[in-house]
Amino acid sequence: MKTIIFDLDGTLVDLIPSTTTKEPEVRPRTSRQQLESLRKRYSFALVTGSCRQEALYTLDQMAWTDLFDQNLIICADDIPAEKKTGIPFSTIKQCTDVFCVIGDSEIHDLGGARRAGLKCILVKTKKELEQALQKL
Repeated sequence: MKTIIFDLDGTLVDLIPSTTTKEPEVRPRTSRQQLESLRKRYSFALVTGSCRQEALYTLDQMAWTDLFDQNLIICADDIPAEKKTGIPFSTIKQCTDVFCVIGDSEIHDLGGARRAGLKCILVKTKKELEQALQKL
């Protein structure tokens, strides 16, 4: 089964800083149902610029934790290289057969994916994400 590497903030969700708690408000850009449908054909990995605590909190809040291979989650505090270097994507690529990267940043996601020799689907809006997921 091929793997899709997702970005988190700005792609699957929007994380809105809270003025009252240390945890951000999590606003989904897709549904569990949409991801479950896609999960029948692909496995999921995550490469995010968020710290691990925030990423795992977000997946838990969305009830998506079980959809992602926990061994294929790379967060900003896991390795010293930024996404734009391609190293986090290459690390996942060494572990699984990657179909594509889906992210919202031309510099970090698209640039990093290209450096790792991977196809990237750039999605800047919720609608673009929905359209991209439907085509997979």
